[in-house]
Amino acid sequence: MKRIKKYFFVIIIFSILLCIGCNSQEKEEKNEVEGIEIESIESKIEKDEKDIEVRGNVEIINTKISLSMLENHEEAKEYEFFSLNSYGTKEYFVFEGIPMLSFFDIIGINEEFSSAIFEAEDGYKVEISYSDLIKVDYIDEQNEDINYPVVLAWKENGEKYDESEGYPFRLVIGQKEEGDVNKPNWVYNINKIEFIK
Repeated sequence: MKRIKKYFFVIIIFSILLCIGCNSQEKEEKNEVEGIEIESIESKIEKDEKDIEVRGNVEIINTKISLSMLENHEEAKEYEFFSLNSYGTKEYFVFEGIPMLSFFDIIGINEEFSSAIFEAEDGYKVEISYSDLIKVDYIDEQNEDINYPVVLAWKENGEKYDESEGYPFRLVIGQKEEGDVNKPNWVYNINKIEFIK
């Protein structure tokens, strides 16, 4: 009888130790899983940052441009642009952005180039010559007193572009002359700009 009690006592002790070991292993596994979740969330946040990639065969100092770099620039302001699309629709939009010449300062491009290609996330591209990018006298055919520069915008009609829907940048250009269809040049969700010498 004493032997049975002794074995019973040993079995109980063994069971308790086994349970303690299982709990600590579960905690370690849980911490490992939580570590993976935290790491994947952090990498997702980094991945979700929507910087414009700037490249080309000209010398460029800053090749990744963030939204905050543009928003905090002293030349950032609102512009009211007139647009004419290929269907003849005429509209006004209010954008917040910076003039293209200020963007050139931010990226540190110090030499002339022949053109720049603005590429959207979906692959849509528009190529614009250097002379057209530095123009500051684009017109509004309905208001001859207004002149526009080329603008890189991040806000439209008081609303920031939603980064969950794509890159929050848009190229905006006025008209060269009355009847000029300018809206197709308004590249939306720009993720790359390539400068060509």
